[in-house]
Amino acid sequence: GGCGFCVLGNAAVAAAEALTSEGTRVAVVDFDVHHGNGTEDFAMELGSERLLYASVHLREVYPENSSLDFFPGTGAASCGCCFVGTSMTQGPDGNNVIAKPCIVPQTTKSTSNVPVTPNWIQPGARERFVSAVTGPIADQLAAFRPSLLIISAGFDALEGDAGQLNPWTPDDPDLPPHVSPDVLDGVGLRPGDYGTMTRALLGAIPEDASVVSLLEGGYGRPDGAGGFEKSGLVAAAVAHAEALELYS
Repeated sequence: GGCGFCVLGNAAVAAAEALTSEGTRVAVVDFDVHHGNGTEDFAMELGSERLLYASVHLREVYPENSSLDFFPGTGAASCGCCFVGTSMTQGPDGNNVIAKPCIVPQTTKSTSNVPVTPNWIQPGARERFVSAVTGPIADQLAAFRPSLLIISAGFDALEGDAGQLNPWTPDDPDLPPHVSPDVLDGVGLRPGDYGTMTRALLGAIPEDASVVSLLEGGYGRPDGAGGFEKSGLVAAAVAHAEALELYS
């Protein structure tokens, strides 16, 4: 099952309902910074040729101690499954929840993952993230030809957003040697990037396809006083909405 914080996965519920109509082809594209493994699980279990789930997300994994993974640690490019055996277990301290890695990698026609390495390991994550949507994911959409596109619109890959900030500090005893703790943003998208990605998705689907956008993550920039500054988040959402308005 999913590792997120939703009682119900809106994208999966919407897709399931749409697929009850004979002949409907549904694509769910997820650009939240976290992998949507719950929606992916639904797509894999259903195994329908009329459903496509595609995700771009930040991915940083440590097989020897998955409590250090960038949450939730799933969504490898070569892996269509999320877990093998019991999906969750307790970490060595009794508190950390660990996602067990896949033992047998597999791919399916129903799912497609484009993981992006964070800037604190490899600079250029912003460009890789946007290009994943405008390139391979848009190409898959064009080939799939959905009659309904559901966008899992997470805005937490935005520059400064709390959802993608570097969790590592210079004095962290677990700091890996390849991690730069002084790099702040994992992805660092700009508001306009959301318009670019949205236009690429809309340009890849049939003209008569329907589109639904569902809000996922997006928290704002920490303000240092326990709150969040949200002007960038608002600008990103506006860029996304304006692209949707042009399509309609």
